[in-house]
Amino acid sequence: MSRSNSGQLANSGNGMNGGMPVYGTYDVIVSGGGLVGVACATALARAGKKVALVERRSALGWEIGRARCSTVGLGRASAYSVLVGELAEELDQWSTNDGGQRASVAELLFDRWAMEAGVDVVFHGWSSKVVTRDGAVAGLVAGTREGYVLLEASRVIETEEHGRLIDETYAKTALTRGARRVFLLRNAAWDGVKALTLPDGRELVLRAEAEDRTSAAMELTAADAAGRNLEFHAAIPEALRVIREQAEGCAEAVAYYWAEEAWSEPAFSLEDGFPKAGEERPIGRLLRQTNGSLLPAELTTRHVSSSRTKGLLFAGPWLPCYSEACAHGYDAGVETLAVVNRLLLGEAAASAVAPESVLAGKLPEPMRRD
Repeated sequence: MSRSNSGQLANSGNGMNGGMPVYGTYDVIVSGGGLVGVACATALARAGKKVALVERRSALGWEIGRARCSTVGLGRASAYSVLVGELAEELDQWSTNDGGQRASVAELLFDRWAMEAGVDVVFHGWSSKVVTRDGAVAGLVAGTREGYVLLEASRVIETEEHGRLIDETYAKTALTRGARRVFLLRNAAWDGVKALTLPDGRELVLRAEAEDRTSAAMELTAADAAGRNLEFHAAIPEALRVIREQAEGCAEAVAYYWAEEAWSEPAFSLEDGFPKAGEERPIGRLLRQTNGSLLPAELTTRHVSSSRTKGLLFAGPWLPCYSEACAHGYDAGVETLAVVNRLLLGEAAASAVAPESVLAGKLPEPMRRD
């Protein structure tokens, strides 16, 4: 079992876990180590909370690392978020003129955020169910390589894109959004963003990443991960041919990196209308693009609160507020706004639990209330 901090499994005699090994006791447990989860856990830990982060993969921030979601233009939103600013600065410092290294730099930064803040990370961990006592959160059962264990806490924040901790009685709206997978090109002096059409009708979006480096995001139609993997690799030769023939400056383009995972939004959205849970107060912002400008939309505790189980918060990309904010990217086909808003959503969820968050205390002017 991989974890950021050392510790020992122990058997609890309080009867709550039925003899299940106790992994640890925390102030907050964050389910999901994507961008929302790593931002949320980091912000909470920096605020002095004892935090566990349960992530089913072997790395944090999969959207940038494994799915190679675009970070072009990230600096435009730096003024709205401490963590966005740190990420943009790190990428600029270590990835200048080398788009192929940005994902690796981002993954190392996410690990450092968690490690330096003291977040206890459970890699290869699957959030199974929330444990309650008297209608309130008492912990989380997680599947690990060593079996199922109990993480004790009075707060659980669900950020996983699958939303497996969401009560089945919550109303959901099914979404049909295609997945995209990226491969990177060198000897491709492309400038800007351009959509090409493959012979089978699928869209291929070219995006300049750095000097003579370009990314190509391909639409995928298969329903499962295995099918998408086969579809993606089978289509690359034809995609390269189209790029070399139709994209100026890309006649000698060579593919040198393939994203490990496809980028896709969740398959559902929760229906809006959560009841208020206690006093409603502002906790952060999401950004929307309107006429080329980024405009902040306020988030409150109502956006992330669950009144059915006290202590369970929702902060995943299936929230209506996130879907609405990300309806349009910076430019056609650019996912940078989704990256920014996932980090912002994580910071906001942390603020809902810890208003004294050190991040909240350092928010730049665009994020502060008048």
